[in-house]
Amino acid sequence: TTLDTGVTMTGVADLKKALIARKDDFATGLAEKMLIYATGRSLKLSDKKAVARMVEQTRADDYKIQSLILATTLSPSFQER
Repeated sequence: TTLDTGVTMTGVADLKKALIARKDDFATGLAEKMLIYATGRSLKLSDKKAVARMVEQTRADDYKIQSLILATTLSPSFQER
């Protein structure tokens, strides 16, 4: 399988390498999906800042999922829903 980026994958190890190479992109996508689920609505333009802050906090803690969950629940978008 070849990704849009041109990276060819033949197994799970290649998928892992591709995700590690693009940690911020993966974290941003996951943060967006988590915020959509947590708020029960589509993302608004104002959520962009919250997602960026969530990714920053997650990056600072070596991309741990616990950090992303905590950042989601502490985000203004979630708190003010």
